[in-house]
Parts: sequence; C-alpha cells; structure tokens
Amino acid sequence: MPHGQYPGLNVLANTSADNFSGITESTNLTFSSFVIENCGTNEEGVLSSLFFAITALQPTIPDARSGIRSSHGFKAIFKSNDAKTAILTQLDHIFNFKGLMGLRPEPDVLTPPRYACVDPISAFKYRSLNLGYDPWQKCLRESQPSFYGLGTAYIFLCPSFIRLELSPLSYKCPTVLDNQFIGDPKIFYQGYQAYRMIYELNRFYLGAHSLDATSDPPEQLDWNSCVSKLDMIQSIINPTNLELYVARNFGFAVVVQQQCVQVPNPSFLTLNASNPLSLALAMPESTASADEISLGNALITNSSLLDDITA
Repeated sequence: MPHGQYPGLNVLANTSADNFSGITESTNLTFSSFVIENCGTNEEGVLSSLFFAITALQPTIPDARSGIRSSHGFKAIFKSNDAKTAILTQLDHIFNFKGLMGLRPEPDVLTPPRYACVDPISAFKYRSLNLGYDPWQKCLRESQPSFYGLGTAYIFLCPSFIRLELSPLSYKCPTVLDNQFIGDPKIFYQGYQAYRMIYELNRFYLGAHSLDATSDPPEQLDWNSCVSKLDMIQSIINPTNLELYVARNFGFAVVVQQQCVQVPNPSFLTLNASNPLSLALAMPESTASADEISLGNALITNSSLLDDITA
C-alpha cells in the first residue's frame, strides 16, 4: 500500500530533558518513526496536523509537572497530583511516537502508530486486520472524524478529518459560569486536527484500557463531564481529558496562545459518591490510601493494574 514513513518529529529539541525525569519506561516501547498510508495528496496535510499536535505538547509537559499547582486546569481535569506520573508518561509516549508490541498486523514487532486515510475500499485494503467493520461505513455512519482500530497499529482518518481546521488561529479559551465551562467546545478543542490527533494517539497508547461507549463508566466526551463525572483514575483513561488539557496549554509561536486559566473547581462538584477514591480526590489534598495513590502512578507502565481498574 502506498505510504510515507517519517522519523519522529523532533520539534521539541529545545525542551529540557528534565521535563521527563522520573518517568519509568515500559519494556514494550521504543523510540520510533510513524507511517502515513493511502492519503495521496492529503499526506502533507496529515503530516502538518501531526507536527502541530506534537508541538502542542511543548507547554503541556512542564505544566503537567506542576500538578495541581497548574494554572491551566490540571486539578480540574485530573483531580490530583497522584496523576502526574501517568500523564507525563503518556505525553512522553505520544511525543516520541513509541512503538508497541502485540498490535495487528505484526504483533511480534514493535510497531509505532500508522495513519490511514479511509476510502470506499479500505475494508479490502485492511482486511488482514480483522476489524469487524468497514472503515468507510464507520466514517459515514458516525460523526467522528477519525478513530483508532483497537488491537491494531492503525489510526483511521475519515474524509471529514481533512476538512477540520488545522489548529486555532486566535484566542479560543472558554469562560466558566456557575462552576461549568460555557461556550462551544468545537471552537475550543473539538474542531481541530491537531487536538484530534492527540485524542487518537492517547487511545492508541491506552488501548483496551481506555474508557469507551461500553465501559463502566462510559467514555465522557463533553468537557464538563470530563471534570464532574470522573475520578482521578477514570480521568487518566478517558481520552478526551488529555485532549482538553493539551488544548488549554497549547501555544505555537505567536500564532496561537491559548494558555487558558478559567476552569471549574472540582472540589465543589458532585463526583461519584459510590467511589471513595473520587471523594478523597475532590479534597484540596488527597486523602486516598497509599495503594489507591499508587494506581495512578502505575497506570501506563503496569497493565495488570489497568486490568484491575477497568475490570
């Protein structure tokens, strides 16, 4: 299949390595390249969206290191300092396009993300993946501009993805009223290729551990639900939370300076009362047990813990 293979985008060469200190590397990851397939004349546009997505991480990484001291919503979106290691690890994986084992079509090979533009014959082209659905029909049937093929190395880009704006070109920060975001989420984060790439790359690395439409709780796509309906652990494995957090921190040269500071206060929101951890994390300082705290720090690097959490 026609494709272009690219080395990792080293757009953060001037970012201090200290930003990633303390992150535990998983043995099934490696620095790698990525592949764009079947995009034809849109390949350059896909490459640009990846460039902007990875560039968006530059202000996000140091902000995540500040945890709940962040002025850009870490506490609201992830609830606790105990989420820092997991979030920094996930950002590191995305930034470096690290490869994973166990993904079709080559489960025995470390495989980085592969991006495929969907067309009417994608079901035939990717029949070896055993997706269980026709990518073209999925694009037509569902409103999402892209989707990750669970268990595979592929992120599929629908024609509607190409029609999204690349990234915000002006200040798009939301306001907060009665402890809720107000405004149009499409203008802030849902309507841009760069942020959608962050979302899909997050799903790629979370894999089967990600919240989705069938999980309990189900995946939350609305920005207020990301804050009010999820505890710390659920916030880490809900893909939109990281997308929303990156969007709040994104700044590219002088074209875009989001750097949003208004955010709901999770301490005054009604979280899941049946989950003692969610109530503990709503307090200014977490009172969760040592075992509960360790879950957030090990989410990405210890899949057995993730299995326990999402079972």
